[in-house]
Amino acid sequence: MIDVIEHIKIVELKKIIQNIKILLKDHGKVFIITPNYHSLWILIENFSDKLNLLPKMAGEQHISKFTKYSLLDLFDNDFKLENIFSFNLISFLIPIRSISSEVCRFEMSKKILPGNLIASLFSYEPND
Repeated sequence: MIDVIEHIKIVELKKIIQNIKILLKDHGKVFIITPNYHSLWILIENFSDKLNLLPKMAGEQHISKFTKYSLLDLFDNDFKLENIFSFNLISFLIPIRSISSEVCRFEMSKKILPGNLIASLFSYEPND
């Protein structure tokens, strides 16, 4: 679910997660990347919207807004968090791909940095 969940209302996401359970085998994985609303993303989104650089995001494309904590709240006890981190604090601004990739790797290794995107991996572990 890369760049998907922010475009869907929470009530609908909860239904989708219930359907994902039907599709996943035990220990199946769900990988999510979404904007981090505990980061500079809020400024980036507002700046982009004000300058009309992209189709409007706030409230139109990005309906649900997540932090690491609200993302954890979305999944019930049948899912075990395997990993969660943020990245793209400044790496997305670097136009040279090889350098941007190295900076992104550095950002991901530093758990404390408030990257503009959240990546998470959940494992389906049904409670029998």
